[in-house]
Amino acid sequence: DYYFGLTGGGSAQNFTLNLIIAARIQFGAGQTKVTLSGQTVGGYAVTYVARASAGQKMDVEVDTSPDVAALTIWGFTDGQPYARAQNGVTDFSMTLPSTQDYIIEVVPQGGQVVNFKVSVRIK
Repeated sequence: DYYFGLTGGGSAQNFTLNLIIAARIQFGAGQTKVTLSGQTVGGYAVTYVARASAGQKMDVEVDTSPDVAALTIWGFTDGQPYARAQNGVTDFSMTLPSTQDYIIEVVPQGGQVVNFKVSVRIK
């Protein structure tokens, strides 16, 4: 359960609250790779999270062309962006610098609704 509290000033204000809940990637026993299928809803990004350790290699690939959808990947603890969808990244590979959760977003270009498959390998 989560509780969100908003405290305003002395006058009424309009606001927008956006909440993103990432789907936790789970690997089966002895597995290092998973392929997930999805669809961007209303043209918004689909967000996943995977836990990985420093020194592990992470490979992520989305099965679209960069003009349809691309990947944004960043570290949850360090806030460091490692891949940016606006650069058209559809294939990412990196030895990870720290132990943390890594956020993986499939971002549709131009607000499109996109069917996709994304493969994540951590070893």
